[in-house]
Amino acid sequence: MTVQTRTPAISSPEGGSARNRLLQWVGVLGSPTAWGLQILSGYGLSGYSCHVDSVAPLAILGIVCGIIAIGSGLVALRQWQLVMPHGWRDLDDPEDRAAFMGILGVALSLLFVLLILMTGIANVVLNPCPILTMRIP
Repeated sequence: MTVQTRTPAISSPEGGSARNRLLQWVGVLGSPTAWGLQILSGYGLSGYSCHVDSVAPLAILGIVCGIIAIGSGLVALRQWQLVMPHGWRDLDDPEDRAAFMGILGVALSLLFVLLILMTGIANVVLNPCPILTMRIP
């Protein structure tokens, strides 16, 4: 009979298991990707919003992208918490790189949630229709 032991979150010299490394990158790149998705999809949805005369699609897009950014920030926060009980040492240590990626993901998430919020407010408040294509009452 073999007994399986649970390995710590950061166990290998490369900075943890493949799952943890993937989650670290999701924490760092998730919120900028969500903002980019909002910007690029917003251009396509602005024409549709003008056609249906509603800003609801742009508002829904902002909410979805905000949820993605907050989720990636929570992933980064969890990854940071997994390695912080060890304390800060040297950045050459893989555990400290994991902690750095965690805190970077949290900081980027805060920044990009703010950007998504500001872009979403602008999408809702400003008219998505160009002046030349506005309907004349």
